[in-house]
Amino acid sequence: MTIDADLQDLPEEIPALLAELRRGFDLANGWRINRRDTFAKRQVSRFYNALTNRFLKCSVHDINCGLKAMRRDVYKSLQLRGDLHRLIPALAAGTGFAVSEVKVDHADRKYGSSKYRLLRHRGLLDIIVVAASQAGRTRPFHVFFELGITIFAIVGLPSLIAWLLVQFVAEPGGAWARVWSTGTLLLFAWSLCVATMLPIIGFVMDINTARYQDYDWRRKLLRPGKADPAGEP
Repeated sequence: MTIDADLQDLPEEIPALLAELRRGFDLANGWRINRRDTFAKRQVSRFYNALTNRFLKCSVHDINCGLKAMRRDVYKSLQLRGDLHRLIPALAAGTGFAVSEVKVDHADRKYGSSKYRLLRHRGLLDIIVVAASQAGRTRPFHVFFELGITIFAIVGLPSLIAWLLVQFVAEPGGAWARVWSTGTLLLFAWSLCVATMLPIIGFVMDINTARYQDYDWRRKLLRPGKADPAGEP
């Protein structure tokens, strides 16, 4: 069990979370339906949850709720560093665990103050890191190839079009025209180099990670059944 120490999470909700584990889920996450926080904090949290659902494919409404119940093997599988404790449900779901939600009550804050007023950008960075890690763990070539194509489409093609316009369409100009022509040509060359190197890097990573996707790696994605004593909470 995890629970915040500010007494906004109610211990009376613990039995409902444990009931979800008995139903067969590996992790039960609280969902504060009547959240007693400021309007700004609720909106930031809603935006954060939307990003998490979009990029980490974890369909929970309140991923940062401190009230959680999990099985022992979920706890042992977590490798938390920095502020990744906010993404525990997404990390568990990405490893193959079954995640559930339980609607819980939320009390007014009586003690202490929020620790995340000026550090919310770290949560966005954590989403990027976890999304890249989960994708790169199983399909690095796909990730780097798509990234290279995206960079070339956003930077390379517009730069090439701009350079062609300067060379063959625009009226001959002075120093600024030469600067614009040189700059767009350099951008095109850079994007072409990046779009070429990234798939190569992804291909090499794909070969190297294949050796780690062995029996031990696949075993982590297999969950014991309800009849298995190891599956008890």
